[in-house]
Amino acid sequence: MIKYANSPEVAYAYDILFTFAHVFHMRKRKVLSDNEWTGWLRWMKSAFEQGTIKDLWKTNIDMEKWFDPDFQNFVEKELIPRV
Repeated sequence: MIKYANSPEVAYAYDILFTFAHVFHMRKRKVLSDNEWTGWLRWMKSAFEQGTIKDLWKTNIDMEKWFDPDFQNFVEKELIPRV
C-alpha cells in the first residue's frame, strides 16, 4: 500500500498543486509579470526539490483526472529535479 494514500499529505499536495497550476495558467495568459513568475517558479522548484510533493506527484496524484496536459508537462520538464 502506498504510504500516503488517503492521507492529509495527499490532500495538502492537491491543494498546493492546484495553486501551482493556477499560477502556471496565469503566466500563460500573461497575467503575471516576469518578476512575479520568477518568484513563483523558485518556490515551485523548491517544493519539488526539498519536499515530499515530488514523490506524491509520482505515486499518489491522479494527473489525468485533475490536471491538464500542459501543466503535467511543465511539472515533468521544469519542476521535477533531474538526477
